[in-house]
Amino acid sequence: KITRLIFIRWIMLSNKSLPQGFISYVGNVGLKDADPDCLLVGSSAPIKSAAVFTQSIFAGPSVKINRASMSKNLSFQGLVVISKNANVATGLEGKNNALEVQSLAANVFGVSADNVLVASTGVIGRPYPMESIRRSFGNFSRMYSTNNSGVFPTKTLVYFGISWK
Repeated sequence: KITRLIFIRWIMLSNKSLPQGFISYVGNVGLKDADPDCLLVGSSAPIKSAAVFTQSIFAGPSVKINRASMSKNLSFQGLVVISKNANVATGLEGKNNALEVQSLAANVFGVSADNVLVASTGVIGRPYPMESIRRSFGNFSRMYSTNNSGVFPTKTLVYFGISWK
């Protein structure tokens, strides 16, 4: 039984390392310092998906949004991961921010928001800095729409560490 996610590690890759039809971008959206704090991964076609979610009653808005999306749809075309900010214990503002991040990522890939999953990890009780995130996602959209190859200049591979019970 999977008991918890214990780490996420991003590894930079060359453009040729991703499977055909996938794009990704890792960059900074202004959460803390100049280090990467956001990952976008998209697919040109819907991908069958599965997920395991926390059973905690304190699940954050991203978990609740993903549960709702997966109850309607098991194929997705995008994933956005934000680190350094869990967006948990932020009330209605946190929920609205997570929905907006989902929508912003969907706009980058040109898909419905319901086709994008959202994940967050990091500090609890701090809302996302939405002005900075909006500006950064606008830059992601411009890079994506003007790049004829359909790939972002920086690639990443995500490793998830999972503890088993």
